[in-house]
Amino acid sequence: MFTGIVNGLGRVTSIEKGEAVWTFAIDLPNTEGLQRGASVAINGVCLTATEMDGDRV
Repeated sequence: MFTGIVNGLGRVTSIEKGEAVWTFAIDLPNTEGLQRGASVAINGVCLTATEMDGDRV
């Protein structure tokens, strides 16, 4: 459940549509303290960060 404060805006850089799961890559300006498994609010929807590579989640 998302319990944090929204503190920035990101940009969706790719969307992969699977049969049951869609995967989004998002460039975030501030990933400090963000860890794999953390909740990220995307347009009011709580999603889980499953992979991180620098500023791309």
